[in-house]
Amino acid sequence: MLFSLGMFLSISDVVESVAFLFELWIDTSFYIAFFMSLYCNLTIYVVTAITIEYISDKVTKDNNFGKYINERPFKNGQRKHELKKGLIACIIFSKPHSSEVI
Repeated sequence: MLFSLGMFLSISDVVESVAFLFELWIDTSFYIAFFMSLYCNLTIYVVTAITIEYISDKVTKDNNFGKYINERPFKNGQRKHELKKGLIACIIFSKPHSSEVI
């Protein structure tokens, strides 16, 4: 075992688990596949949003970096609107292709 993740998982264990999940995803019903895809999309969306928020807060802490671009604050409800549109996009991208419907 040249490389291991943590103390219990080897790279071959991770590969086997991922392969099993892909097989399950492909062979399962439409609704389970949809919710698995939705969960993955939402997880990626949330992790990316939190990471970008954290990095942008660190980079623009004293607002020297961002003041050259725009000094205006967010509009009322802008974040809520963007989050809602992002969640809708995750739902749309989770839908299986029409040839795979039930």
